Amino acid sequence: MIEIPFSFFGITDWFLSFNEPISIIMFATFGVLFSMAIILPLISITPLKKYMSQIAGGLFSSIFVSLMVLISFHLMLGVNSALKLLLIWWVILFSCITFWFINYRYMKDVTGDKFAKFQEKALEAEEKRRQSRKSKK
Repeated sequence: MIEIPFSFFGITDWFLSFNEPISIIMFATFGVLFSMAIILPLISITPLKKYMSQIAGGLFSSIFVSLMVLISFHLMLGVNSALKLLLIWWVILFSCITFWFINYRYMKDVTGDKFAKFQEKALEAEEKRRQSRKSKK
């Protein structure tokens, strides 16, 4: 059995309490959608908003990659440990977000600037809020 020397705020203990590797696969696919709904609005109001499109692209692409990899590891390779699948999922999530940060310029060309337009709209909305605050003073 693999042991992690830290609790990671109780999240690893919570995952291990399920004792089913299928729960990790379900969380990796559907949990990312719920976390995107929570994380992305928070990122848009912080100084990290200029990286919002890279994080959104990485999270969205990690859904499909993790679904394919985790199911194949569980069914074909016989990985039945929830902790091993959790660690594999964290590697997939980190690598997808890193891929989007490194190749963002090329991904903008491929996606037709859809993510860049979303980011520009967020920056325009922030600029309007700043102007309205200045006009109130």
